[in-house]
Amino acid sequence: MVAKLTQSEPDPATVARQLLAWLGTATWPAEAIAGDGDLARRLLTELGSSTVERVLPDLADPSEVMGGVVWATHQPDDTSSVVALGPAIKRILSR
Repeated sequence: MVAKLTQSEPDPATVARQLLAWLGTATWPAEAIAGDGDLARRLLTELGSSTVERVLPDLADPSEVMGGVVWATHQPDDTSSVVALGPAIKRILSR
């Protein structure tokens, strides 16, 4: 499925941001854990955690940042994701 996404948008970072924004708008906890959230997380996993973690510091939209938080909570070791999210969270909170 990610192959089709990357055909329509060849930049993996853009795809990751779009998927994170989608994940961030899923109603917590029901849809974020199951349903759309589960699908978004599986697509992000297929895209690659290194790609996702590369975009985390630069997220600017609140839905992207919330998607990053949800993504981090579902990682076996969330340390690197949370550290990468730090600048984005600070930016959102300082508005």
